[in-house]
Amino acid sequence: MKTAIIYTTKYGSTAHLAGLLSNACQGEPRLFDLAKEKPSLAEYDTVLLGGPIYAGRIPKGLSRFCKENEDALAAKNLGLFLCGMGTEEDAKKSLEASFSQKLLSAAKATGYLGGAYDFKKMNPAERFIVAKISGTKESSSKTLEQNILDFANVMTGQN
Repeated sequence: MKTAIIYTTKYGSTAHLAGLLSNACQGEPRLFDLAKEKPSLAEYDTVLLGGPIYAGRIPKGLSRFCKENEDALAAKNLGLFLCGMGTEEDAKKSLEASFSQKLLSAAKATGYLGGAYDFKKMNPAERFIVAKISGTKESSSKTLEQNILDFANVMTGQN
C-alpha cells in the first residue's frame, strides 16, 4: 500500500505535523507540499490530505487541488486532516466548510492534529488578527499526539 500525505503550509506548522503523521503511518508514506509539488494520485492507494485553517477554511491552493481531483481522491483510501489552534469542535465545522460532501463522505477518517501561532513569522496585520482572535501575543503550539496516532492507525490499518 502506497501512501501520499498531501498538505499546504504557510508558516511550517502543518509541514511539521504532516511529518509526525508520516512517522506514525505504516510503510514509507511520501510527503507532498502542494506549493512545491503536485503528486500523481494514480501512484497511491491511500491519500491523507490536509492543511491549516485560516478564517474557518483551508487555503485556496488546497481547495483548488481538491476540486480538480475530487473524483480521483474520492476513489482512494482517503483521510482528511486539519491543523490549527482552535478547538476540536471548531475543526469539525471547518472540515464541513472546507471539503466537499463527496470528499467528506469518501473519507475513511478525519483528523485534527494541532497547530501553532508563530508571531515571528507573521506580518503585522496577521499578528494583529491572531492576537485579537486568540487573546494572546505569545507564540505557542500544540501537537495532538494521540489524534495523530489514532488517525494514522485508522488510515493505515494498524488497529
